[in-house]
Amino acid sequence: MKELKADEIDINLSNIEMPESTKNVKLKANFVYQSRAYEALKDAMKLDNKNYNIFITGSAGSGRHTFVREFLSQIVSQMSTPSDWAYVYNFSNPFSPKALSFSPGKAKKFKESILGLKKEVLESLKRAFESNDYTKRRGELEEKYGAKRKDLWDSLNKKSSELGFAVQIGPTGIMTVPILNGKLLSQEEFDVLTMDQKKFYEGNLIKLKRLIDGTLHKSRVVDIEFKEKLDKLDKEIAKFAIDPIFDDIVVQFKKSADVVEFIKSVKNDLLDNLEILRNDQTDKEKFMSRYDVNVVIDNSTTTGAPIVEELNPTYANLFGKVEYYATMGTLQTDFKFIRPGAFHRANGGFMILNAEDLFRSELSWEALKRLLNSGTLKIENIQEYLGYGITATLNPQPIPADVKIIMIGEPWVYELLYSYDSDFRKFFKIKAPFDWELDLESQGIEYYLQLLRSAIDKKDLLH
Repeated sequence: MKELKADEIDINLSNIEMPESTKNVKLKANFVYQSRAYEALKDAMKLDNKNYNIFITGSAGSGRHTFVREFLSQIVSQMSTPSDWAYVYNFSNPFSPKALSFSPGKAKKFKESILGLKKEVLESLKRAFESNDYTKRRGELEEKYGAKRKDLWDSLNKKSSELGFAVQIGPTGIMTVPILNGKLLSQEEFDVLTMDQKKFYEGNLIKLKRLIDGTLHKSRVVDIEFKEKLDKLDKEIAKFAIDPIFDDIVVQFKKSADVVEFIKSVKNDLLDNLEILRNDQTDKEKFMSRYDVNVVIDNSTTTGAPIVEELNPTYANLFGKVEYYATMGTLQTDFKFIRPGAFHRANGGFMILNAEDLFRSELSWEALKRLLNSGTLKIENIQEYLGYGITATLNPQPIPADVKIIMIGEPWVYELLYSYDSDFRKFFKIKAPFDWELDLESQGIEYYLQLLRSAIDKKDLLH
């Protein structure tokens, strides 16, 4: 191979019409010059299989990335816009947040609806528990069970008097004091009683203690019954107040059984925690933050399938992470701190990756293979992925993965991976070779000018 100097190279373009400026180059849709790569991509689009991902080989600067983006831009508008996804609180297992699916654009609306619902619920509950109806019915319950308690203690006092004792309730509990001729006896007065009188009191004291134990038991039963009746009344009043609010949001999202189930869980949790919501000393906003919605995939502004090109394919950038916040010297987290990765944004569409960049992070490649093997997007931090997490963390429910990967790299990278990594051969079955030479003819020159114009427009350069 001989190295040529610049003055030894003679390119004759006299027979080819050249524009005066790249400004005069008109970009054409579906302009094809890299026919082998084009046909390989076309074939790959027909195969709906996780193993038929694409590796485009070619030299850097030959227009591989531009070619792929332009090819995909012609087809994604004809594809379905993928679902939105959000994480919410899992009432049965808070450490495993639930993943909810929505039609495109609906997750954001659901988040807004829940924020409005929280405000409405607090206002409606406040009105309900300040109403005359509730005040009247609660007063009737208090009067009824107050009378039951009074009857119990009146009966105890009467029987204790017959046994020669007075029953007193003090700060340390129930006390029994002997009575003689209607007068409470002091310890000194009791000590000077006759032996028969002392035996009388001592015998009756055993009977009285049994009566006191029985009365205390009956009193606890009355208290429990009162609390049950009061809780039932509170739930009845609260349910009547908030049912219309929840019914409205259920109607909006009735097509998703999982979303409706979550809405019902929120309502049941509210009804189970009325004491917290009615206590003026509690931070209601903090408590109700468990009902918030963390949207991790939002396709409200997406038309067709997404195209994502991750230029810094670290593990966290690709697959997401769980963030933490410090409180009282410890690290804590919850579902609101789940952060998505590039694969979440690309779900339902296409992910473009540079092979050399990807393989600089061994974890990224291993996690990508796990994604393709499992068919799911699972968010976990590197520490947990490697098995040495030292902080309690979350285990979010995985999201179904549906993404076609287009990897771009030098030919030697492809050959190396194909020869030594069986998983690569399994998942990247389609090779799209990119020609690094152009024939010196009008179509080849036009293709090169198309690349120049596309790059200039993308980077906002001067013509």
